[in-house]
Amino acid sequence: MKELKLQINFAFYCVVSTITFSIYFIALSFSDSALSFLFKGQMALALIVIAIAAINFTFAATGQRHVLFCNNGLSYVNVFGTQKYIPAETITNVKVQTKLAVKVTTVSTELNTIYLVGFKPAKDQKLKLKQLGYLA
Repeated sequence: MKELKLQINFAFYCVVSTITFSIYFIALSFSDSALSFLFKGQMALALIVIAIAAINFTFAATGQRHVLFCNNGLSYVNVFGTQKYIPAETITNVKVQTKLAVKVTTVSTELNTIYLVGFKPAKDQKLKLKQLGYLA
């Protein structure tokens, strides 16, 4: 069985951290105004997003979260930490797009569509995906 483990999408984590740090620092600069309660909520939300992104990146870097294509299908860990498996027979299309400097891998199945933003295929991995029959 040929297995293909996708790479970590560093651009995704850089974009998320840049946006959330920007929101945090903007809210921090306006924390003394009349709307300080609103900006404190915004700061708290930004800190939560930063923590979630850091935890997910740590799990991906240590190998606890990964996306694996093989002859039999697709295996991945969803946002809630549950291992999911999609058989190859139900996958209809796999498409890799770049949106806002972030590669988004879209896996279409008969029932739904899965968007993988934390992981991306490299150029040689795209060739292997074509050999496995996923990319047209």
